Amino acid sequence: QQALGESEERYRQAFMTSHDALDITRLADGRILDINDSFERVFGWPRTAVLGHAHTELQLWREPSARQAIVEQALAQGHSTQSEQTLQTRDGRQLAVRISASLLHLDGQPCLLWATQDITAYRQASAQIERLTHTDTLTGLYNAPHFSTLLAQAQARGLEQQQQGALLCLDIDDFKSVNDA
Repeated sequence: QQALGESEERYRQAFMTSHDALDITRLADGRILDINDSFERVFGWPRTAVLGHAHTELQLWREPSARQAIVEQALAQGHSTQSEQTLQTRDGRQLAVRISASLLHLDGQPCLLWATQDITAYRQASAQIERLTHTDTLTGLYNAPHFSTLLAQAQARGLEQQQQGALLCLDIDDFKSVNDA
């Protein structure tokens, strides 16, 4: 009996201290039975405002059909594969997340354990890196390597479609000194 209690406490601590936002919903009605501290932090909902309510009532999902697809996969396979979705916080902010669900039974009732990672900052950083890779930071125009790639693509399309093209070059006096400064 003591070993069971210790095991439950270990799992409870792992649940509560996970960096992923975790919540457990009852399958029958979608009501939230438990959340961890990360769920409160990520979504801005205090535990008392969430317990007993469904994801749909909290309007977490921008696309409820995406939630349903994850539920169906978890029912069929015991768990869903991680997918990228857009969820909404209490204050209406949109979050890019990776989310998955696993089927489990609590007190004889089928439930889902949802694991959510906020990847919003990662997505923003990736988009910034992509912009910096292809554009000049001063002008915002495509840089020379990206321009060369676009030119090669246009030439290939022209050959494929048997069309001619033209390239217009403008020279701005002393622009290099401004651009390099």
